[in-house]
Amino acid sequence: MLISDLLAPIDELEPWLARLGAAGHELVIFQVLDPNELAFEFTGARRFEDLESGREMQLDPAVVRAEYQDRLQRHGQAIESLGHKLGFAFQRVVTSQPLQLALHDFLRQRQQRGKRIRRHAPTPPPA
Repeated sequence: MLISDLLAPIDELEPWLARLGAAGHELVIFQVLDPNELAFEFTGARRFEDLESGREMQLDPAVVRAEYQDRLQRHGQAIESLGHKLGFAFQRVVTSQPLQLALHDFLRQRQQRGKRIRRHAPTPPPA
């Protein structure tokens, strides 16, 4: 299970996710985003900082909102397409919803579709 914002370029994510799948792992990905990241309803020009790179940008949200939301939507669609291609489950979660509820909903929906969680019995110690 991978829990991430997945806000990295798809061409960087794909080989890493493919390796996890190729290793025989069943991959379930939860993309966790803040409601502000989705709506981008900030007002007035302000400084934004990329917390991973430290890069700062002065932006007017009203000017960039439509392009930002379009790019975020296309990025999410690309992740979902990658999921279909590589065979992993994908679920977007908003931080206003507790993660445990999102996990519960995912597992309930999965069970209703007939997919069971595989449990492996511990290997007995050699006699």
